[in-house]
Amino acid sequence: MSEGIGRQARAFVAWPVRLTVEDARPYQPGLEGMEQEGEILREIIAIIRPNKIGTTKEVLAAAGFPSLTAARVQGRGKQKGLFVELNQPAQGPGLSQGDSLETRRMEFIPKRAITLIVEDSAVRQVVDLIMAVNRTGHVGDGRIFVCPLEEAVRIRTAETGNEAIL
Repeated sequence: MSEGIGRQARAFVAWPVRLTVEDARPYQPGLEGMEQEGEILREIIAIIRPNKIGTTKEVLAAAGFPSLTAARVQGRGKQKGLFVELNQPAQGPGLSQGDSLETRRMEFIPKRAITLIVEDSAVRQVVDLIMAVNRTGHVGDGRIFVCPLEEAVRIRTAETGNEAIL
């Protein structure tokens, strides 16, 4: 099937111009946007408690980092889930009215993931802000990952590098 596509000039519409398969060229990351700007981009992924997402967004926006992606996620850390003990009155025929202890396990804990793309020089500031809001000192505060980013492209304008994120 791929041979047929290569031989024929199938057209598709990418508003406002009309393109053909022959017009497409292979994507080569990092060649024009990143080195021209001189600043390396980083992706920061933070997994935080659900009740801290609002404050975290406000603090980051006030510090000049309003652009982020947020998602509901589930996961677990070293504790391999959460064990919850419930005191419930015994019910049913032949059971006494005393309390019984029931243990339930949540294998995955609900969390929020936020992702930001920032310049390398801003990484420490963003990480410090996220930690200041989310650090309680208890198990489950979350994690922050800082990853190198090869390229960023704004689809609408085809801007690359820092122009695509600023």
